[in-house]
Amino acid sequence: MRIVSALTLLLSLSIGQAQEKTVTVGLIGDSTVAEQSGWGPAFAERFDGRATIINYAKNGATLQALSKKLDELVALKPDYVCTPSNPAGPTPRNKTLKKQFPINNKRSLTSAVIPLVNSSQFDNYVTRLGKMKIALHFLSSLLILSPFGALASDFPSLTAGANEIQVEHDGFSRRLIVTAPKSYSPDKSYPVLFCFHGAGGKADGPSMRFSPHVDKRGLILISAEAIRPLAKWNFKQDFHSVNYDDVGFISQVVETLIAQKIANPQTIYATGHSSGGLFCYRLAKETDIFAAVAPMSCGMAKDAHEPDDQTTPVSLMQVIGDQDKSYHGSTNPKITMYSAEERIRIWNTFNNSNSKPKVEKQGDSIIWYTYTNPEGLEVVFGKVKDEEHHIRRDLRDATDVKALDFLFRHKLK
Repeated sequence: MRIVSALTLLLSLSIGQAQEKTVTVGLIGDSTVAEQSGWGPAFAERFDGRATIINYAKNGATLQALSKKLDELVALKPDYVCTPSNPAGPTPRNKTLKKQFPINNKRSLTSAVIPLVNSSQFDNYVTRLGKMKIALHFLSSLLILSPFGALASDFPSLTAGANEIQVEHDGFSRRLIVTAPKSYSPDKSYPVLFCFHGAGGKADGPSMRFSPHVDKRGLILISAEAIRPLAKWNFKQDFHSVNYDDVGFISQVVETLIAQKIANPQTIYATGHSSGGLFCYRLAKETDIFAAVAPMSCGMAKDAHEPDDQTTPVSLMQVIGDQDKSYHGSTNPKITMYSAEERIRIWNTFNNSNSKPKVEKQGDSIIWYTYTNPEGLEVVFGKVKDEEHHIRRDLRDATDVKALDFLFRHKLK
């Protein structure tokens, strides 16, 4: 089995000599490759039955975080494994793949493929695959672009305080407000907190809400903005009129922050209000890049947010007022939301947490229920008495501090 770049393999198998047998190609990677949002399905169609494609890509996952999936894929013994990233990069988790993929290129598909096809390494790969040399003009019809380049040029220029950044993803310009601490140094990696606004909101609101904690916690705050005029996060596929690739967008930002050593990959967190909280549930289910998440004042969508066999256990905190419209759950022709107790039970069961919580009262209005599993993962339910969808400011601020304490207790292993 060989590890090759996706573009090189596509070139070498798409034209030239006919194949003696149908080969099996395994795909591994993040949202840029995955079935739901990436180029994996289009890649498979190009072979027109001449190859069997096994897609093991997952939204939001870096290659290093896919060690279990890599092991499963290798066990199937495909003829080739294609990846948009380099398993020989930093902190490799699969020694077999590291040995079989000697090219030292740590960037995403576009960044990895272009240097490859413009160097002698391309000829070496074609020779190793036993294929004829491919004319490079064929690249123009097959090259798959990613937003890595745009992101890469923005983040190194971060300065202390608020930074307005526009990045291109999936054909749309996306807005971020990135706030760095006063002590910010480009030579240091930081914990990163993503915060997501509610429906109709903008990045400015969560940025103002959480920026007072930036210097106190020594973190980088990223307030992301949903595409306008919809201004709602794609928390469930096909729920809104347009399926924007929000998961892929956030995943790509995370990958860039890690690649440029701005973010500590063990301490990346997410929180959000209402629509942004629902989006946190989707991120918790579909990605494995967050050490913990804290959705607030929101529901949890049935048939969308339940963790499954592709989900990595993660610590989760739900904060909600007991008079919130989502507290008791709801059902309409378009969607069903779990009640607060139901969603906590679902994640407790998935994380294999203990059945009896630790109960802590905070003043007269807030009760915290904390469930812990043997590995130290937590599921926390914060109930705010007599509060509706928008929790009173002083109580909200108190739950924010508690949420940050919770988030910072957890690190990815």
